[in-house]
Amino acid sequence: MAILPRAPGWSGLNDGSFGLVLKSNSKERLRPVIMLYERDASHGQAAIIDLARERSLSIEKSLDPKKLPERVKNVLFPTKLNGYVMMPT
Repeated sequence: MAILPRAPGWSGLNDGSFGLVLKSNSKERLRPVIMLYERDASHGQAAIIDLARERSLSIEKSLDPKKLPERVKNVLFPTKLNGYVMMPT
């Protein structure tokens, strides 16, 4: 049985990064739009990624937000964000 990511949901990706699901994809349920925390990024900011377009990344597992590292919470938690804009593509 697969657990599908829903917005807002926390996911671990195949490259070791963490993502917050922002928008589900009805055509490819395992490829939502996510806010990505890149483990090796030096800027401490998140990128908005559409996994349907970025095929090199995939969701490996759902995550419990209580168990996320503090550095990830500081970047991705919605209460910590100044704001973001999603534009149609």
